[in-house]
Amino acid sequence: MKKKKLEMFRVQLLAEKTRVLRQLDQIEWSMEKASGDFFEAVAQRERQRYLQQTLAGINNGLVRIASGTYGMSEVSGKPIPVKQLKALPWADRLADEASEQPEPIGSVVKSYSRSFLAG
Repeated sequence: MKKKKLEMFRVQLLAEKTRVLRQLDQIEWSMEKASGDFFEAVAQRERQRYLQQTLAGINNGLVRIASGTYGMSEVSGKPIPVKQLKALPWADRLADEASEQPEPIGSVVKSYSRSFLAG
C-alpha cells in the first residue's frame, strides 16, 4: 500500500481512537453516577466491552501500519480490499474470513431481560 494511503488510514485510526476513548470516559463517568438501574448497568457494561474491543482493534491497526503489515489479512496473508478498510479501518482479515461477528450491543440486554422476566 502506498505511503499516502497508509497515512490516511493512520490519521483515521487515530481520530477513531480519540472518539472511542472519549466514549469510554463517558461510560465510566455515567456508571459511577448510575442510579442503580440493573438493565441500564448491563447495557453500559456491554457498550464498554464493545468499545474496549474496538480500541484493541484500532491499536492493532496502528501497530500493523508501523510494522508494514497493514492491509494484509492476519488469517490468509491476502490483501484486504481498500473499500473494506475504508468501512472498517482496523479490519485485520477479509470479510469472508470473519469467523464470528460481534453480537449487537442491545442483544445481550434483550436476552438478559427475557430470561429475567421469564424466571
